Amino acid sequence: MRVVTRFDQLANAYVVEIESPAPDRIVERYADYDAFNERVQRLHLELLESRWVQQGPPTLITDGWRGPTSRS
Repeated sequence: MRVVTRFDQLANAYVVEIESPAPDRIVERYADYDAFNERVQRLHLELLESRWVQQGPPTLITDGWRGPTSRS
C-alpha cells in the first residue's frame, strides 16, 4: 500500500492518493486544510488498527507544498 499526500496548485486542493494491492487507486480532494488533515489522521489510525507496518522512511517533497500556515 502507498499513500501520497500533496497539494494540487492548479486545482487549489489538498489531495490524498491511496494505492492498495487491489487494482483500484483512490483519489480524494479537499479544498479545506483542516478536512484534509483530519482525513490523513483517520487514515493513519485505520492503518494502525489494521496492523499495517510502514516499511522505510517517508519521502518528503516540500517543493510546492502549501500547509496551514501559508494559506492565502
